[in-house]
Amino acid sequence: MLHRFIADDGTTIEVNLAEPDALPSAYVLSVHKAGSTLLNTMATQIARAARRPLFALPTILFANGVKLEDCPAAAIAMLERPGTVFTGFRTPLFFDKLEQYRTAPKILLVRDPRDIAVSAYFSAAFSHGIPRQGNVRDQMLSHREKVQRMELSDFVLQGSGDRPMRSMLTFIDHLDRFEGFTVRRYEDVIFDKARLARDLATVLSAAVPDAQLDEIAAKNDVRPDAERPTEHIRQVTPGNYREHLSPEAQTYLETKFSAIFERFGYIRET
Repeated sequence: MLHRFIADDGTTIEVNLAEPDALPSAYVLSVHKAGSTLLNTMATQIARAARRPLFALPTILFANGVKLEDCPAAAIAMLERPGTVFTGFRTPLFFDKLEQYRTAPKILLVRDPRDIAVSAYFSAAFSHGIPRQGNVRDQMLSHREKVQRMELSDFVLQGSGDRPMRSMLTFIDHLDRFEGFTVRRYEDVIFDKARLARDLATVLSAAVPDAQLDEIAAKNDVRPDAERPTEHIRQVTPGNYREHLSPEAQTYLETKFSAIFERFGYIRET
């Protein structure tokens, strides 16, 4: 069914949604640079294999150059649809308003803040895709030019990479208040994507044979032999921050976001 929305910035957005099925709705969650593209890609492939309806609202907004903050209320209300798999979320924006979200099955992928910060720098400076139109395009091009003039540790110390960690802090609050979460750490699944595929199938109520889940896992198991600074998949090995962050930048992250380290079991080194 075709749905048409007018974003708060005036952009017209058209979305073609399949009818809901009889299974529980589920939400696929992460933060920027925590393996979110991998998670969402695998979730989409698994949901499609199970013929589950999908709705990736943030992806649709980005493709149209619309900021999340300009998402119309009518589109946010669609996140309450029954029988739908919701993907593409890299921030907790919208969720406090959703009744269904509070108890629905959810998977949350988190990552060491130090590796997130390094990945955020390379993404902003070189590799993140930019939409062809809209306010988001202008904003990202301006930010890219600024970041390319910065050293990585200065980028961190100035707080330019804080946004994903602020989102994780909000998700921690959700973990304490809402039900239905399955939490996975990037470090525990990046070299075990078969496990991630099975976790996703469970959370999404997706009846997919193990052999097909293994195929999906193998298709997404990309492991660069060397670091590729300008590629989206730059490198995947945990702990790469040790090659890039100054001690001061590490201390900044470990101190400012200590709640993340404590909640998810990341060891502080400074």
